[in-house]
Amino acid sequence: MSVDWGRKEQQTLEEALSKFPAEKHSALDRFIRVASLLPDKGVRDVALRVRWMSRKEQGKRRKTEVDGGVGKKTGGRREGRAEKQSIFAMRPPAMPASGSQQQQQQQQQQQ
Repeated sequence: MSVDWGRKEQQTLEEALSKFPAEKHSALDRFIRVASLLPDKGVRDVALRVRWMSRKEQGKRRKTEVDGGVGKKTGGRREGRAEKQSIFAMRPPAMPASGSQQQQQQQQQQQ
């Protein structure tokens, strides 16, 4: 298993991934085909590198969305999300007043 990836190997990997798109090939078949083009890499090496690349890309995308593309760090992870309210902080729904309670309330309002 080889952890180090040279520029040439990375370029070959990227070209092979575009040659064998995920829409047309299963993940395993795709990694086997790509690994066959890289003599010093195995299927596992390719799979791990592809996973690493996708996570790296997702991290870039997420940072761009949070930063607004400015490159400025913002607050915590919760920014932009609706705050969840504790179930203990919620009030039960108001119950409609019964007939006798409604009469009492009307009488109090008239006085």
